[in-house]
Amino acid sequence: MKITGFMPQIITKEPEKVIATFEALGFERAHNKTGDTEFEFSSVVMKRQKDGSDDVFRIEIISAPTNDLPRDLTSIRINVDDLDAAYELLKSKGFTEPPGFGKNSTPSSRYIYMASPSGALFDICQHLK
Repeated sequence: MKITGFMPQIITKEPEKVIATFEALGFERAHNKTGDTEFEFSSVVMKRQKDGSDDVFRIEIISAPTNDLPRDLTSIRINVDDLDAAYELLKSKGFTEPPGFGKNSTPSSRYIYMASPSGALFDICQHLK
């Protein structure tokens, strides 16, 4: 399994407020992805060029109408080339699937949220070609 990308995520009921905060910090909307009728969601990837560098900072803001969160959640998205291998590796390390997230897919990706034994949340994602 190879890691192909890594970025923080904020899962929120109020995405426009969070997006506005990051726009004030110099981030721009770079990509928007939405789910389908089976699982409705919105994902906005924002990016900011690091001053004087070719490096780019990214953050993903996610919301879903079925989101019953009492507060915003922070997660780390890890893009991988083999979702099944990543899932088995994390499972062997004590990670579990938190309730309410489940395995999901879109036409361009497959993903699953996993919680570490200490409670850290990870979104493991494989882009489909």
